[in-house]
Amino acid sequence: MNPQAHQAAAHAAALHLTEVDGIPALFAYASGPVRAGLVFRVGVADKTLARASVTHLVEHLALHRQGLADYHFNGATKAAFTHFHVEGAEHEVAAYLQGVCASLADLPMDRLETEKEILRTEESRRENPQLPLWRYGAQGHGLVSYPEWGVRDLRPDDVRHWAHTCFTQGNAVLWIAGERLPAGLSVKLPAG
Repeated sequence: MNPQAHQAAAHAAALHLTEVDGIPALFAYASGPVRAGLVFRVGVADKTLARASVTHLVEHLALHRQGLADYHFNGATKAAFTHFHVEGAEHEVAAYLQGVCASLADLPMDRLETEKEILRTEESRRENPQLPLWRYGAQGHGLVSYPEWGVRDLRPDDVRHWAHTCFTQGNAVLWIAGERLPAGLSVKLPAG
């Protein structure tokens, strides 16, 4: 490989730190469809056993308005983080991330009872790992071993408060793999 091609390849593979709407963003050059994600440092482990399901409920509510799409998107709530991710064309990725942020700012509370029922259905099919339970008990990272018992008692104000406290600009990082940052990309979230 000639020196110019080697340097171009090294530059393309490099991870670049930037910022989008006040949120730290990691960009890596990649060909093909754009892949991106918005990650929040909040998960199941950040609540008590009685309220551990609130983060997962926020994730479901934030995704509801995305509807059906030709591109791939989803969300995931883990012990220590919540991740909204997408793969598609630049405009689809930008629209998805903007839609998630808009939903987090104004969760569709008319869907609250329906999403609670969906979480209960998911729970009935999930196998809960035992190692976190044995290591941590009914707190912190051990909560991933327990059913989401608290979901039925969550009220709209509880869910809104958690979203406005934890799904904020200061608790997020954005990652993007593509040929460039998508045009019109906006991830406006409240400070916090």
